[in-house]
Amino acid sequence: MIILEQNPGCTSDTILGTGISVCRKTQPYWSRWATNMTKHADRADICDEKHPLFTGITEEDLKWWNKDTYLTHAFLTFRKDSKETARGVVLSRIGNGLLPDELMPVQYNYLDSGYSITAFEYTLGAGTLFITTLLIGTKMKFEPVARKMFLNICS
Repeated sequence: MIILEQNPGCTSDTILGTGISVCRKTQPYWSRWATNMTKHADRADICDEKHPLFTGITEEDLKWWNKDTYLTHAFLTFRKDSKETARGVVLSRIGNGLLPDELMPVQYNYLDSGYSITAFEYTLGAGTLFITTLLIGTKMKFEPVARKMFLNICS
């Protein structure tokens, strides 16, 4: 099952009862990507380059779609009591903290609060659930990378 572009609300508080929800976050002031305290993401990191979602896509493609539009306005979060995350894999995220070459870098687990997750996949029963907040559906008509990601997911 593919769930695209969820927004915070009562239907995304715990998607399909999994404990995965959607929230808006303000990126911290020390992030070089969001010094204006924006709640939107202008870039994303690929966590699993071998995943079919990223076939023919690089991290450079996940910076400012169409050179001026955001990739997402919301992020995935996990309830503390959710056990579903143990069976999942983070596919893309945004680091909220310092980069490895910056002063006193901190390495986080992807599911830790140090990251804003934008795509997550895990086994649910006999199937697979793919959830993303990347604006794939909204942008696919005029953004080639979004269209490519959508086609990658559906194939």
